[in-house]
Amino acid sequence: MQEETLIINGCGYATILPAASLVEQRELAAGRRVRSLLTPRREALRVLSEAAENPALRCLHLVGIGLDLVKVGCGEAQQSLDAALRKLRDRGVEIFWYTNWGIQNERRKAYGELLRLFGTPGEELMDVVLYGMNATAEERRLAGRILRAAVTEESCELYRTVGFICRVIMAEPKLGEQAIRDYMKYLRSGGELSEHLLRCRTAYRCFGRREIKGKSPRMEELRNLICRVAPHDDVRVLILGETGTGKESVATHLHLNSCRRDKPMLTYNCASSNPGLMESAFLGYCKGTFTGAVQDRRGIFEQANGGTLFLDEVGDLPLEAQGTLLRVLEEKRITRMGDHREIDVDVRLITATNKNLMKLADKGLFRRDLLFRLQEFTIKTLPLRSTPDDIPTIAEHIRRTRCGLSLPAEAREVLLGYSWPGNARELTAFLKYTEVFGVTDWAESLRDFLNMNSWSEADAPAAENLPTESLEQAMARHCRAVLEQCGGNISRAAQCLGIQRNTLKKYLNLP
Repeated sequence: MQEETLIINGCGYATILPAASLVEQRELAAGRRVRSLLTPRREALRVLSEAAENPALRCLHLVGIGLDLVKVGCGEAQQSLDAALRKLRDRGVEIFWYTNWGIQNERRKAYGELLRLFGTPGEELMDVVLYGMNATAEERRLAGRILRAAVTEESCELYRTVGFICRVIMAEPKLGEQAIRDYMKYLRSGGELSEHLLRCRTAYRCFGRREIKGKSPRMEELRNLICRVAPHDDVRVLILGETGTGKESVATHLHLNSCRRDKPMLTYNCASSNPGLMESAFLGYCKGTFTGAVQDRRGIFEQANGGTLFLDEVGDLPLEAQGTLLRVLEEKRITRMGDHREIDVDVRLITATNKNLMKLADKGLFRRDLLFRLQEFTIKTLPLRSTPDDIPTIAEHIRRTRCGLSLPAEAREVLLGYSWPGNARELTAFLKYTEVFGVTDWAESLRDFLNMNSWSEADAPAAENLPTESLEQAMARHCRAVLEQCGGNISRAAQCLGIQRNTLKKYLNLP
């Protein structure tokens, strides 16, 4: 049995993977098979427990994993960590720990027996990168090449890419492991990127801003639920949640953890389209079908063919469009407007809404048969008030992404003292506010922000400034616009509006 080395890497510093690349090079030279993981600290115990069941494991390297009592926790968590490492050491596994900082004398006592489990406790990452004082000339040249490669703009983006893939595509962990291996090879060779790493970078550029943040148990449960249903390609998912709770992010994670991850994902907001044009948006149309149709256009189902279609705000679909959607789901084919040819479509449909679709169905505003087809599996997103421990984490991510600044300690207590009814969108708006005005007192800044956005009767528009258009006038104006878009074809316009020809003529005062 070939001996195996496991390298567990932290997620916090750009120096981690360059250091791990050199560790991997040493182990490969020793004839061992190497497996490298990018692992958040909260996952370290689980990974160590799994490693203990591997009989081929002979060497374990912990690179950039903080193991101090403050970060990992004391009591039961620390005892579990000790037990996992001791079990490996008793089996004869060599264990090495590389930190992001030197171990100070006052910390050595706090670590106790833990430090004695390691072969080289507290060796700093940069010492590893430089191969130490006794490195050969060739080792120093390799270390220097890796360091130069690691600080380029492309390399920093690839490091973020690898972290994104490892954290998000949890249903296929081997994809993350391959991304790590390819990145390490890229650092050592300075050569071209592998096809897999290129695909990973494309996914990061498209979806990196949609990563679900948060470390609370409920957020972990949400991620696990996504990974459970995502591979089941024939299951439609309905996402329910308040505005700003990341419904599109959940849809993105479903897509990336499915077999369609390399296919297109198309997002369509059902609340932002003219109801009269919804059918053409779904099905597409041929050139000359109506005025303005100057060329053939594919509908959203055809554009997303083979991939994932995410319909946001599906509760705002008009009844006519609900019928069109139901027909497409039942037949799995579409016919462009103005055409007679049928086109087969294979789409994973994900929908989302912040409305109660069952109540809408009871009122006759949403088709019950469509609801049952959409709600094959339901995922509910989490408002910030239900996971308060995640508020500082999400705020830290937003602030670092926007202006490269960390969240100060005094801000955390202030952010935790507010319920954030607007969820992540309101939190983002507040952090933008602090960028505009600066902040010396976070509590005062939050009060000013809330006062600025509060509404009172004095803020309401005066009655004389309100529009005076009657309902009949508004309906006539809308009917004229739809008729114009349909090239003056009254039958077609009436069909788009879901009304009779005579009713349309009545609104337009036509004979």
